[in-house]
Amino acid sequence: LARVFYPDAEKVLAVLDDTITGEALRKSFYASAAQYPNLEFSDICTSKLTADELQRAIASLDENTILLYVVMNEDGSGRHYTNQQAVRFLAEYASVPVFRIVDGSLGNGVLGGNVVSMEISGKLAAQMATEIVNGKDPSEFDLIEDSPNISVIDESVVRKFGLDLSLIPADAQIINHTPSWIERYQELIMPGLLAVCVMV
Repeated sequence: LARVFYPDAEKVLAVLDDTITGEALRKSFYASAAQYPNLEFSDICTSKLTADELQRAIASLDENTILLYVVMNEDGSGRHYTNQQAVRFLAEYASVPVFRIVDGSLGNGVLGGNVVSMEISGKLAAQMATEIVNGKDPSEFDLIEDSPNISVIDESVVRKFGLDLSLIPADAQIINHTPSWIERYQELIMPGLLAVCVMV
């Protein structure tokens, strides 16, 4: 989805840490590089940078770089971050939009992305659990090869960076939408237009 807004981007920079989770996600990140041969994949390790160093690093990025937030549990000074604190930090100081691959923390400054929907994943898991409780053999379930991804866009971030709203995919879920003048007053406009049509 990031390529929709930045088709000429040349690099993907992932924000990762050195925790066990971060190392596992780092391997997955670089494994996916083969799918995008025209992009250079690299990462910034928050475990090795102080908050000030990280702030300067993300503030110096240009539009050739897609910034992808993966995980940031800590920085080099030993400070720990919740997911929301990490998102707000990146969104505040990054010179480019921050994209995400999981829907958690959307609405806190991340532009969005083609994200794994935790809600849909939860519903699928609950449905499978219910069927197992009702007697279905777990071996009867088909393997789910594709993650339940959805496109989610924070319109306020699109506007913040001056990006073209018309590039938002038609099937995207939009959050922080600013209603247009017509959307705000359509209940007043439509009766008036109908009356004019009848009079004509």
